[in-house]
Amino acid sequence: MQSQQDIESRIDEILSKIAILQAAQQTASQIAPAAKLAEAEAAKYQKKLEELEAQLSGLTHDRLDYLEKLHQQQLDVQVSMYSVM
Repeated sequence: MQSQQDIESRIDEILSKIAILQAAQQTASQIAPAAKLAEAEAAKYQKKLEELEAQLSGLTHDRLDYLEKLHQQQLDVQVSMYSVM
């Protein structure tokens, strides 16, 4: 009698674990498309980030060039003013 109850208890335990695993599998299958979408979105944002970084680098380079030219012009003006004196 006790053995029968132990077996039934063990079967109930196993069925409970199977139900938990099935629920987890169902949840995983529902999450998988969202995970793929999130991965695609992350790749898109990474590409956009790289484009913006490249633009920033180009603008920074152009600004430095401009400042160097402006500085050179100021030096040229100062030299020409000293030569006039």
